[in-house]
Amino acid sequence: MVAVNAVAGETDEAAARRRAVAEASFQRLARGEAGTTPDVEEAIDELGGVPEPTPETLDPDEWPRAISGSPDTLAGLLDQLADRVGVEEVMIQHVVPDHETALDSHARIAAGVGLDGRA
Repeated sequence: MVAVNAVAGETDEAAARRRAVAEASFQRLARGEAGTTPDVEEAIDELGGVPEPTPETLDPDEWPRAISGSPDTLAGLLDQLADRVGVEEVMIQHVVPDHETALDSHARIAAGVGLDGRA
């Protein structure tokens, strides 16, 4: 099993906006600012703009700190990362600003990888 920081949105661009929260949180941690999570707009402001969408194909030696995308994009990215390390299971973790965003992201990821309902 491998754990991946991933967040989904309706489109790759919408997901990149959501990923801004994780990217800004990582920068805060690097500065020693633990315990706060920015909202999307605050994160984008701290980063100086919306992060570029995660490319659909990663370079062979690339392992991003966080990935984002539409359900289809993330399904492909998760397959790539799982294949690289030879695992069949991927655990998703994320940094998002609120519970509703977390639920929406997880539902989109589940749909992208072909999971229906709750196990």
